[in-house]
Amino acid sequence: DGRIPEVLQKWRAEVLPALAEVPHSWFVLGVSSGGSFARHIVDHSVFHTMVLDDPNGTEVRGVVSQVSSPSQPWTHQTAPLALIVARRDERMMEAARNVADTSDNVTLLIMEPRLLHPETVLRSPRVRGMREEESVALIRALKKEGFIADHGGLKEDPRKTKWRNIVHDAIPQYMEREFDNLEPDRSQLSEEMNVLWASHEITGDLMPQTMTALNLPT
Repeated sequence: DGRIPEVLQKWRAEVLPALAEVPHSWFVLGVSSGGSFARHIVDHSVFHTMVLDDPNGTEVRGVVSQVSSPSQPWTHQTAPLALIVARRDERMMEAARNVADTSDNVTLLIMEPRLLHPETVLRSPRVRGMREEESVALIRALKKEGFIADHGGLKEDPRKTKWRNIVHDAIPQYMEREFDNLEPDRSQLSEEMNVLWASHEITGDLMPQTMTALNLPT
């Protein structure tokens, strides 16, 4: 990728001076197209010249690639690769499984669909400020209108359904208090719904497992 030298030069100018007196190791993390960037940057000659030759740095100790579809086996024995993929992201699940099955130093971490109940919303790190009575009202309204299946999970991809209309009527106080307009990619509740469905979504919920995959303390 022709952007790699430019990105690394800017990053080195802004970040490395702060690390000049501190021994450090390198971990590369990327999401979506950045996941591909993260996997390939380890092989890039500019990265080795600009970063690994830094006297206070050491080799890359791990790579995290999330919501990204790898196509080649992972060959870096000293740098474990953690692939984070959502269960319903079928194309990327298949590609990630193929890489994990053909590589010794790869951990496949799967974001599973989750059930939707009041405690799910209240305890979510993505949803702030919702009160218990509001979470109960939200789930009750979504069940009544047929958005939640009998087993407690979402029936369909929330990106394609009109659940937002229900939320506006069910918990208007929350909407006003938290300034949550349910806009995709901006709303905290909207992002929570996407994570619960588990299809091509970013999440930090698997960070403890990611740290273990990179041989780091949790």
